[in-house]
Amino acid sequence: MKVHRLAGNYSDHKEVEFIQNAFEDKTAETGYFVLAEDACPIWEYLKNINLTNGVLYQLKICKDFKADIGIVTDGRVVAAVHSIFELVKFIDIKHKVSLTVKDNNQRTLSNIYQQLIYLNFPINKFDIFLEAEYKDFNRLGRLRRGAKTLLETADKLTEDLKSVHSEVVSEDYLKTHVREPLKNIAERLTELSFEKDIKIAIAATKKTGKSVIVNSMLGVEIAPTSVDLPTPNACIYKAHDKNDFYTLEYNGKTAAYNSFGELHKVIVAEFDKAQKLKNNSIPDMTISYPKNLSKKGAADFGNYIIYDTPGPDFAASKGKHRECAKENIELSDVTVFALDYEKHLTDGEVAFLKEVKSLFASRKKFYSLIFVLNKIDVRYTSSGDKSVVRMLDLVRCKLIELGYDDCIILAASALNYWDACAVTDIDGCGRLGGDYAAIVNTLAKIADSGDDITDDERTTLSNLENAFKNMSKFDRIKSDSLDMIKDYSGITRLHSYIQYVAQTKAAAEKFKHISSEIDTECTKLRNFYNSNNLEEEIRNGKADIGKLKFAVRKFDERISYTFPPKGEIYPYEIDFFKDSDGTELSSEREPVSHKRLAASFLVALGNIKGGAPTLSSILKGCAETVFKDIYNEKTYAKKAVEDVKSNFKTALKKKHTAEKSELEKILTDSVKAALKRNDIENHQALETEVIPLYKSTASELLLGYECILNLRSDKAKKYADNLRKSFEEAGIQEFNVELPKFKFAFLYDPSEIKIPDLSSVFSKEFDKIFSNISKMGFWAKFFSGNWSFGDIYDIEKYSQTLINNFDMISGGLEISLRDALETSCKAAKDALIKNLDDTNKNTVAQTETFVAVCTNTALMVKESIENAKTAKEGDVEEKRKKYKFVKQIEKMTEEFMKSWKNISEGENGD
Repeated sequence: MKVHRLAGNYSDHKEVEFIQNAFEDKTAETGYFVLAEDACPIWEYLKNINLTNGVLYQLKICKDFKADIGIVTDGRVVAAVHSIFELVKFIDIKHKVSLTVKDNNQRTLSNIYQQLIYLNFPINKFDIFLEAEYKDFNRLGRLRRGAKTLLETADKLTEDLKSVHSEVVSEDYLKTHVREPLKNIAERLTELSFEKDIKIAIAATKKTGKSVIVNSMLGVEIAPTSVDLPTPNACIYKAHDKNDFYTLEYNGKTAAYNSFGELHKVIVAEFDKAQKLKNNSIPDMTISYPKNLSKKGAADFGNYIIYDTPGPDFAASKGKHRECAKENIELSDVTVFALDYEKHLTDGEVAFLKEVKSLFASRKKFYSLIFVLNKIDVRYTSSGDKSVVRMLDLVRCKLIELGYDDCIILAASALNYWDACAVTDIDGCGRLGGDYAAIVNTLAKIADSGDDITDDERTTLSNLENAFKNMSKFDRIKSDSLDMIKDYSGITRLHSYIQYVAQTKAAAEKFKHISSEIDTECTKLRNFYNSNNLEEEIRNGKADIGKLKFAVRKFDERISYTFPPKGEIYPYEIDFFKDSDGTELSSEREPVSHKRLAASFLVALGNIKGGAPTLSSILKGCAETVFKDIYNEKTYAKKAVEDVKSNFKTALKKKHTAEKSELEKILTDSVKAALKRNDIENHQALETEVIPLYKSTASELLLGYECILNLRSDKAKKYADNLRKSFEEAGIQEFNVELPKFKFAFLYDPSEIKIPDLSSVFSKEFDKIFSNISKMGFWAKFFSGNWSFGDIYDIEKYSQTLINNFDMISGGLEISLRDALETSCKAAKDALIKNLDDTNKNTVAQTETFVAVCTNTALMVKESIENAKTAKEGDVEEKRKKYKFVKQIEKMTEEFMKSWKNISEGENGD
């Protein structure tokens, strides 16, 4: 097999030419291309490399990565490769290949499958297992052979236990620890009856081609495919071998139909009714169809139950469709999730996939979710991506980001497949075959014939004719049969992979999950024996009572010291807090009230450790920046005059039409603009100096509280662990000390620290300036002087007059500005201090709540200890009776437990 390495440098012209030449040489085998492991993802490489669409259509490319892969023959590894590149060179796709993954990494296994899919290999030719899976398959074989006998043993044991009762063990306790575990085991064993149909769920949002995929599995068009809304219910398809009728169980009634066409019309009518309902939902349908139905070349799904799940599209408003879809997915053994080639991973699909991810994780279903990128035929007619591999890799990378690390995605055109199936029912197409040209001509001829052809049939013929032509034009494949169209559509590959997963991987996963549940129930039975070590308790009872008294006393002392009364805090627990006079509080040994700690906020804000400037000095510095340019260098007045000059152009054109009010407005706007610029500089100073100071103060103080709570929580946990050990030494294994678990990060999250809007404080004061300007007679003074109104048209003379007048009256304006800014600084400081004080009060409240909960828990623990001690002093004789009863149950279940161990672990523990 010819395999080429690619470095992955898509800007290298030589690499582009190398790929192009491989396709231009018609005499040689093009082969397969393997992208270097350290290169960018395949989708990025194909997006950026300058290849023609003709090459992108045909390019078979995958991504290399290191993996220890064993080649298996006759149950043993006969060779080993260490990368995908070596694997592609080694394998022969003409024969079935079995592989093992040595690192037992599920993602490695899925990644191998995906690279083979990228290369368009027939994946039903591969069996790929983790090494650990061989053990599971061995267990599966043993269970298949012994499940019936084991179930009979469990049923007999359940029946025998019905007559067992005890005065020392309550019926509820016996039910919880013995009867219910046995009942659950029997249910799990019944569920593992492998003669039962395997369930396959098909899921997707609307208009993704989901129902066409369902019909391709059924072999006939039963599922509606032209309804605008999502499937409004779950449609469950089951094959039967009783007769040739089709049946519909719906809304409490069962009806029979002579043909799938009649049934199809009924279902469509019900779907149409659902669109008019308020919740767009109708009851589920169960559809039975003949098992001997002609599959028209499709894979045989007669032994499977197929769930066409409702689309989750209306979940945001109603939720019923989404929940129904999730329920059916959870019940299934294999789930196929269809995505649209052009509209893949919409917001609704992403949200839904995030929800169902937990379903697969909880049931340990790694293989049973299969993604399919449907409608790949649109690449021929759309202006979008031409490379199927690029789109598959892009979508898979996005799915991995959603948490589907071990996902596998295939590409398909359900429409092309279905058209190739449906065309054989059209007159003249029953034996469609021959060479490419003959097939295309036949399709066109029949489509152009008379009125005997329906519109739907003509559409099918046209679609199929285009499919043949597109394969020839873009993929350079002249198909000579309908089977080639079906194979190239990807649906036959999807069918075979679904069956492979259902029959091997999903069956093993199902066994593994159920086997794990049986193990859990058996552990409950063993715990019933082992947790009642009554002989030792009876023997050591008196000594244990003394240990319990000691444990109560020590726990009480330690907890009382850890949590001071009224939630107060020991200053030595943190060295940040200072008293109101600035002295350290850490030297005090007695608890300090939160009232004193609140005062430390103000001290810290005014005088931060490390010599940082005070809040007052920073605010004052911010205010000074406003006056630097205005009154020292006169740039303020100059700028105002320049603005006046610029805005007077309109007035000059009017000549003697300018009025005093116009000039006053122009000058007012100019002054406001200058103030606004300096206001912005002032805000920037606040953002770079004041706010960081405030944040650092609040963060450090909140962190101090967090440290205190974490310290106390750790101490309490340590005391509880010591107490637990004391109990263990006293032989009271079932007693467990649990103090509350708190997350204290909510006290220290800088992003949650609220900062007052200081800029609004300054803006309010600036607005007051302009209301005071007119009261000062500023404009009257400004327009006074030795010049006439007509001089305004002499720009130079007028400008000089403005400057002289501004110099005379600017002092009054300066005083007004300074007063306003000083007021702003004080208001800003007060706002910060009040906000920080509120933060402290909230934190104190949360701290006191935590302390109260811990203290109450400590009292409850003490009470529990006392109760345990009292019970131990009076139950020695009762435990002797209980011990005898437990041994009786252990003897009765001994045969079953031994049988399960042999099946689960093998005779030799393999």
